[in-house]
Amino acid sequence: MNRVLPKIFSGFYFSQKSNRTEPKSNSSIHRRCAVADMLRRIFYKRARDDLANCHRLLHIPYNEPESDPKVISEIIGIVSKKEVASSSSSSSSSSSVTEQTQHWRKNWQHLRKNRLTASNFSHAIGFSPEGRRNLWLEKIGASKQFAGNRATFWDNDNEVEALERYNELTGNDILMPEFVVYKKGETPEEDWLGASPDGMVNVVKDGVTSRGVLEVKCPFYDGKAYPWKKVPWTCVPQLQGLMEIVDADWLDFYCWTPRGSSLFRVWRDTAFWEDMKPALVDFWQKHVLPARDVYNNFDIRDPQVKLREFMPEHWHEDCKKIMRGAERISDSSNRLFYEINGKLVD
Repeated sequence: MNRVLPKIFSGFYFSQKSNRTEPKSNSSIHRRCAVADMLRRIFYKRARDDLANCHRLLHIPYNEPESDPKVISEIIGIVSKKEVASSSSSSSSSSSVTEQTQHWRKNWQHLRKNRLTASNFSHAIGFSPEGRRNLWLEKIGASKQFAGNRATFWDNDNEVEALERYNELTGNDILMPEFVVYKKGETPEEDWLGASPDGMVNVVKDGVTSRGVLEVKCPFYDGKAYPWKKVPWTCVPQLQGLMEIVDADWLDFYCWTPRGSSLFRVWRDTAFWEDMKPALVDFWQKHVLPARDVYNNFDIRDPQVKLREFMPEHWHEDCKKIMRGAERISDSSNRLFYEINGKLVD
């Protein structure tokens, strides 16, 4: 593993392949440990090996928590009883999650740019105070696409590990999908809706294959997160949107953290979609499309002033109704397991 750290850390970094086996002083080792520990809190996976090396130099025990095989077996048994395990892939040969993701990354910005995607449905409705107008500015081209923050970088950095852990705990094979356009080829007028699932899962029970969606979240909270005990209601528009767009009846919602993970089964709710879709149509057709047309054809310096007639309110008029529906779905979602440090809690 050849990694290059910024120069500010070059004096404290200890490479696994370094030939230097005798440190100059204990204080130098302590400084290296401090920096490695800081990096571990920010970039858990990247600094894990370095921290372990520093502990070995100081003769301090350092053990990554490992799951008891009996716990994994018990979790698979629980999931099986709830019709999640015993899955098999109906298409393509199976390979590890790591092997698949080497050739599959979510580099679909050109497809997302001119579409409203499931991950933004809650913003389009108005679940967050400024989210709706910020999304409007982005979609008309007046602001850059969201590039990410510490939380999203953490989520992306740990996604592969989370997928592998899900596979280990459930036995479900994961298929890596492409970007999905809503009812592509059937209703061209709705090709502005899209989604990028984290995975697709086929579960076979009694000879019948059931196709579901996998959505993975790796909450950050400054690296101190614990797995969620229930589905956050703010995620429900995305989850229901994913199922509608890919035409699946259920979704596995997997929450991964370095301390443990939890898995929830969420079912497709057509009534919720019927309540939510008009708000999405309103946002896109009434606010985004006409404003984008003007913005692209004229020199608009201040879109929030010049395009005020197209600018949406902070929330859609049915926002509270949709929120209540999201809370209902969150409360009714089935938690399949909750594990901390490899130990099954429930």
